[in-house]
Amino acid sequence: MSKKIAYFGHDLGYWDDLKKRFINTYHKEQFDFIDLKVDESNVNHSIYELFKFAPNVVYIDIKENDKASIDLARLLKKINFFSMVPVVALVTNVKEVMNLISDHLDFVFVKGVETHDIVYHPFMFKFPEIAESEEFAMGALEKPAPIKLKEIARVGYYGLSSMHVETANKIESGKLIEVEHHLPSDHMATKYFSVLKSGSEDIYYGSRYWLDLEYLYVDPAKKEDGSFSLNVEDLSEDELNKKLKLGKSLKKWVNENASYGSRKRTKLLMVDPDMSYFEDNKKHPDTYDFVFRINEKFDSEFKNITRIMPDIIVYSFPTFNEDTFVDTEDEDDKKKNSNPLSLDEPGKTVDVEGLSESAKKLEAFQRKQDAIFSELITRLKSFGADAPYLIILNCTKYTSKSFQDKYSYQYALVNPNKIGMNVLAQMIHQLEEKRLQKEEQDINAKIAALRKKDPMKYAKVNKTYFDPPKYFVSKKDEMSHALIIRDASLVEISESTCFFTTKEEIGYGNYYLTHPFNFAVKIVPQEGKLSVKEGDTYKYHGLIHAIGEKEKMRLRQFVNDVYTQHKKDEREKEAQEQQEANKRFIEEKERARLEAEAAASADSESDGEKSSAQETKEKELTEDEKLMQSLEDTASKK
Repeated sequence: MSKKIAYFGHDLGYWDDLKKRFINTYHKEQFDFIDLKVDESNVNHSIYELFKFAPNVVYIDIKENDKASIDLARLLKKINFFSMVPVVALVTNVKEVMNLISDHLDFVFVKGVETHDIVYHPFMFKFPEIAESEEFAMGALEKPAPIKLKEIARVGYYGLSSMHVETANKIESGKLIEVEHHLPSDHMATKYFSVLKSGSEDIYYGSRYWLDLEYLYVDPAKKEDGSFSLNVEDLSEDELNKKLKLGKSLKKWVNENASYGSRKRTKLLMVDPDMSYFEDNKKHPDTYDFVFRINEKFDSEFKNITRIMPDIIVYSFPTFNEDTFVDTEDEDDKKKNSNPLSLDEPGKTVDVEGLSESAKKLEAFQRKQDAIFSELITRLKSFGADAPYLIILNCTKYTSKSFQDKYSYQYALVNPNKIGMNVLAQMIHQLEEKRLQKEEQDINAKIAALRKKDPMKYAKVNKTYFDPPKYFVSKKDEMSHALIIRDASLVEISESTCFFTTKEEIGYGNYYLTHPFNFAVKIVPQEGKLSVKEGDTYKYHGLIHAIGEKEKMRLRQFVNDVYTQHKKDEREKEAQEQQEANKRFIEEKERARLEAEAAASADSESDGEKSSAQETKEKELTEDEKLMQSLEDTASKK
């Protein structure tokens, strides 16, 4: 099967260079290339074309202030169909890098002469079993280098006592974390926040989790062991006064801005196997006054429904196509579902064996749709009072009543035709108006109950008591960006990839590393797993991107220093060993010389002693001779 590569942009010379690298690197693979143009008038149609092409990799060449290309990139990563398709942004400068990575683009590259990583990284992400890289020097650090890992977070709103962010990782309640944020310094004098709670439902930005982070305003007090204390009683008087002052300032700021930040209260999830919205409409899904998400199918276990928590689900019943439909029903299910109830004559069964091949496929198609409905309704019922409306379009098999009766779901509506977005928008506005009225009635009833219970205590209670002010920030505002800081260690690095470790497990996605300078890494699996356990740490493989040519040169120099340092250390070690060997040789030679001299000296002293004894003996003989002479003389006199 050919690998499909799509390019949006006007730099066809650069696109030719990418195609040549693909062909030359993967000469055994077949490729199907397509280049498309996008402008503000055809963003939706470009998505539809791309959906029909079903690419394996998408490149979007983004010029400065290129709104259409940025809108295209953002929309693609909100669609389930493209969630596992690497979308690569090609930019001419690094200004848009952080925003694009925060919008869940897989890679961002600054265009230059080199194209290795631009081709290798998305292939490594999509086809790791065949991805081929050049042999770059991998510098293994002698000791893991302590670094900071920055996790991308998006801020949904700022409340009176906490801010709501979406992240890639869940963090347990009560944990103290460090966050790079954009809160004004006269409202927040610390980077530390405490996690109040977390969850994975009702997600707006497409992240995996949300966190509510409690404001601390000032740095927590330090204990004797160096850890932090969240007890305000441990703060100094000055710090406590500062905390109170900042708290008042921030609450005033939230109240003043709460009216400016508009919250999209109602959410619509459209599931359309043909993605016909993008063919029939020019209005971007993000420009409606309600949250609008579009997918081509329901995901396994309907996890996206829980993550989005839609108020209305619109399902476009797929058109049966005998040529493209594939019956995936196993043999046991086929036996179990043999002779199913007739679709046209209730109470009668169908002799499946007697049907034509075409009719068998149609029966299998209908059973597949019923299985989807059965599982879907079971999931929707689990939401209880928050169960969404289900609108089924293009369906002639059921009426609204027959569907409601079969699946016992009163919030279902069925239409044999498609419905235009103007009609859907009206339905959503009507639903929202009814909901707001009900919320108002519920709050007024609660206020009345409290005042009845204790008129003096609750005399000033109003709506904000139950729905405190929140400042919802635009996704285009820098206030919607934040980074959660974690400790990590850099273990190995080349000019293309790196390996690092953390004490805690982290999810897949993009992160920033701070050493030898700030750069982004996309985590990819290794050994078939997201991380490899090494002692009490988790080792991750990251593909380096989001750097310019100057940073690339700095990275090469750093890798070269690390790599050559290892060789230098080896040479120094060898030289030291040789020097020590030479020293030992000289010392041994000197020791031998001294021992020889000592031996010679000992021999000389021995000869001297013998000579002295001889002389003494000779002297003694002379004395004896003298004595004998004296005796002889005495005798002769006698």
